[in-house]
Amino acid sequence: MAIPPFLSRNHLGENMNDSIIIDQKYCGFLERGNGGYVCGTAARYIKGTAQVTLWKPPPLDTPLDVERIDDRVLFKDGDVIVIEARPSSIDLNIPSPPTYEEAMEASRLSLALAHDPPSPDCFVCGCNRAKNEGLRVFAGPVGDNGIVAAPWTPYSSLADDSGVVKREFLWSVLDCPGGYAFLNNGIPAIVLGRLVADVKEKIKPGERCVVIGWKLSTDGRKLFSGSALFSDSGELCGMAKATWFPMKGGDDL
Repeated sequence: MAIPPFLSRNHLGENMNDSIIIDQKYCGFLERGNGGYVCGTAARYIKGTAQVTLWKPPPLDTPLDVERIDDRVLFKDGDVIVIEARPSSIDLNIPSPPTYEEAMEASRLSLALAHDPPSPDCFVCGCNRAKNEGLRVFAGPVGDNGIVAAPWTPYSSLADDSGVVKREFLWSVLDCPGGYAFLNNGIPAIVLGRLVADVKEKIKPGERCVVIGWKLSTDGRKLFSGSALFSDSGELCGMAKATWFPMKGGDDL
């Protein structure tokens, strides 16, 4: 059954800065900005559901100029467009999530915890990240149905002044699980190219959550996955559709 888009808190970027910087702590694969966090940061300038495209690997600790053109927001390194955000819509058939306990069991089988993990320093799925310094979302297989899942309990510094987890961190959690749905099937390395997401900003620090990811389709080099975030009560609080590309070289998207 298709799930209609949510109504998210309004983030129009009225107080838009001249530039943004992706801090080193939010790194992802190969010393670039984590795709989910970067997309979520850009999505703060868009009301409701957003589509964010990473045209270039997001640099760390580098000022990116912010430019609004009609309904689009561009993040530029000089004259080069690195990130583009725009309003969008999303319609996914969401699989039933496992329980929190089942997600914990799945997490123990995650490739993120393997001897040679894909991205050990990633802000979202990095096993080298200490508690409260990374999200530590380790998605592993749930049975043989192609779904991966992980438990997640957000820590206090992820919340805004109203006491709920910030939008960019909800986008972050929706990133890596979709990728692990493909990594579990033998693809050695992939990188995020686009993320379309809709989130409800109502999850609070300390709340037990479950996040899932699953494969949708492929089209040539493009790989498409879905992901969804559920609250402790089982309420759907976020969903995303990601476009991935297999890695060939360090700058491939």
